[in-house]
Amino acid sequence: MLWRALRHVEHGFYIDVGAQSPESDSVTKAFSLLGWRGINVEPHPTYFAHLLKSRPRDINLDVAVGEQSGSLTMNFVDDSGLSTADREIASRHAASGYAVRTQEVSVLTLAEVWRMHVPDVQPVHFLKVDVEGLERAVLVGNNWRIYRPWIVLVEATLPNSQVENHHEWESILLDAGYGFVYADGLNRFYVAEEHPELAPSFRYPPNVFDGFTTASSNDAHQELGVLRVRIAALHTEDARVTAGFEQALSEYRKRAEHAEHRLLLAHQTELAARGRSDEICGQADQRAHAAAEQRDAAAQQRDAVLQSPWWRITAPGRMLLGQMPKSLRRQVRRATKAVWWVLTPWRIPARLRRMRDRAALSDHGVDE
Repeated sequence: MLWRALRHVEHGFYIDVGAQSPESDSVTKAFSLLGWRGINVEPHPTYFAHLLKSRPRDINLDVAVGEQSGSLTMNFVDDSGLSTADREIASRHAASGYAVRTQEVSVLTLAEVWRMHVPDVQPVHFLKVDVEGLERAVLVGNNWRIYRPWIVLVEATLPNSQVENHHEWESILLDAGYGFVYADGLNRFYVAEEHPELAPSFRYPPNVFDGFTTASSNDAHQELGVLRVRIAALHTEDARVTAGFEQALSEYRKRAEHAEHRLLLAHQTELAARGRSDEICGQADQRAHAAAEQRDAAAQQRDAVLQSPWWRITAPGRMLLGQMPKSLRRQVRRATKAVWWVLTPWRIPARLRRMRDRAALSDHGVDE
């Protein structure tokens, strides 16, 4: 409703008495996001710290606003908007199970806040008052002849109820030249008589032509946007991890193929070595077999010589030759060989000559 009436104002100014949270249920948040600035009055230390952090362009005051300056005892109900300076209301909160703690805070009048913190010639486009039962004290503390916001909205029910209590303070605004224009069930809206052009904006309640979104819907859209960014980041990370995995898998496949190739070469080399070994073993077996045959043939030849008549006939001569001196024995052998080679071609068959020659060359103790 405020935006409908004030949308034509660029970089406007507000005063929020009882601002509480800069986010949750804040009347001024939308205006702050659109470039407005103003004064936030909040004595609760936790919410005041939030305001300092979230509204650095605003003037944030950790005081209470009352009928006169000084100090008063605040009854703080943490994590809620129920903090109040009204003892009776605080007692009802405590009876309902709320934890209530007290603290002394400074108090300024609304006129002092305006005089000290509103820049000269700066119009205040709206004043919002939500002080849990002390609305009359806040309104009484202003100089309505000098300090005149264009629009005033005041919480008009008892805390946590629909019981209207605007009769306690409405006359202050009516007497100051403000006309009642709208009530939304919680707040009542008043327009200064010098700005009658604003009154038609409050003729109808919020509707489809305002193009508004609720705070919860806006928060959901923002959360959805954050989630989409996170999902996109996860997709990017997933793509990066997948690419790295595929690269590593490709490398492992290359290594496996190389290992298989090396294994195949090793297997082929082993088969070739086995074939060569079998070939060498076969050749060795053949040579061993041939050597055995030669040994057997030599043994047969030796036996044939030893059993031949010639060997028996020449036995006395060999014995006599063995008893001769070496020099004489050498001469006899030479003479015998000469006679042997002369007589052999006509006297001895060829087969017997071969046996004689082999027997003479053997290493079995056979003398020439």
